[in-house]
Amino acid sequence: MMALKSMQNIRANMGAIVTILLSCWLAITSANADPLFPNYRGDDQRTGRAINNGPSTPANVIRVNTGGTLYSSPAIGSDGTAYFGSADKKLYAVSPTGNILWSYATGNVVMSSPTLDAAGNIYVGSLDGFMYAINPSGTLKWKTSSAASPYSPVTAIYSSPIIMDTGSLIYSALSGYIFSLDSQTGQVQWNYSTGTSMQASAAVSRDGQSIYIGGTDGKLRSISKDGDLQWVYQAGDKTNTAPAVADDGSVYFTSPDGYLNCIDSEGYLRWQSATFPNLMGSPAVGVDGVSYIGTYDGYLFAISPTGKRLWNYATYSTIKSSPVIDAAGNIFFGNVDGTVYSLDSSGNLRWSMNMGAEISTTTAIGPDGSLYFGLRDGTFCIINDGATYIPEPSSFVIILSAASGAILMLRRRKSAG
Repeated sequence: MMALKSMQNIRANMGAIVTILLSCWLAITSANADPLFPNYRGDDQRTGRAINNGPSTPANVIRVNTGGTLYSSPAIGSDGTAYFGSADKKLYAVSPTGNILWSYATGNVVMSSPTLDAAGNIYVGSLDGFMYAINPSGTLKWKTSSAASPYSPVTAIYSSPIIMDTGSLIYSALSGYIFSLDSQTGQVQWNYSTGTSMQASAAVSRDGQSIYIGGTDGKLRSISKDGDLQWVYQAGDKTNTAPAVADDGSVYFTSPDGYLNCIDSEGYLRWQSATFPNLMGSPAVGVDGVSYIGTYDGYLFAISPTGKRLWNYATYSTIKSSPVIDAAGNIFFGNVDGTVYSLDSSGNLRWSMNMGAEISTTTAIGPDGSLYFGLRDGTFCIINDGATYIPEPSSFVIILSAASGAILMLRRRKSAG
């Protein structure tokens, strides 16, 4: 009996040690992991895809009150922290349990959606005309003016920045200039004048060599990573939304006159959709090439890779936000009457929930499958299915003794490749 009790105590103690080691390891690997939804639309190509699944049901709803209207869509860190701007001029960091971790005050309204780098630094523009780099702790790393020269005015930044593989930070300013900064120092590398006002965010080509961005003159431009104009496509009306780049390199973008356009990587039209009533958001593009877009009259449309309408879903209220696709192909979006929707890839309703105020931002999906978004009344929302989240042990394998429960080995997991 004494031997049995001693063995049970050993196993219990080893279990506690394993739990502690796992907790420490998960904290370390989470802190050093790349964000899963690091920017507006989830990736550099602005496809609107998440790499994990969203909530299967809206079982648990967390609401966080901030100081102003939310137009800035959230970026989500590897630990589930959400970063977003507010009309109260602040950038917020909110934990996955709904605690405000910190806020940083800029000089004006923050409509820009933040971008995160692998180290957890946050980059965001403000209507005060500065691009800010904020440390993970909420302190200023650097800020850079949107003035194109010492004699040029500082103009507002509406766009969401994006980080190239080279480490360059790309964004546009209302003045019509596109900027490239060193993301570590804020030093201007180059700027390019479009000659028209700019509010749209850029997308990066699949090969990382080009930047696609629309302007209020109705032109979609391709700019090289070094700041040289490559081609221009005239869409006919202003293009203030971010384009999306499909897996085959095709560029999808909308215009308020009601067209969804698909052009190739050389700037030639592949197809143009039938007219929709006033498209206000960016398209999402799935791995199968199907695109999804919301309309002013409250419909979400699915469009085939050849431009044919596959299905539509009626919400009966204007859809301003851009849809997001999870790993299973489910679509998430919100509308002006305050309802958030989840549809399957065939257009069938999975669930919906009214949040009580206009959904004014695009949704984002966190590492635990939570859905994040903001409301016009200043409330930030987190929805999940209530399950306890345990991250997958993707970096290490712990090997235990079957007899004693002792740790025999802690080794790095080999990659699938």
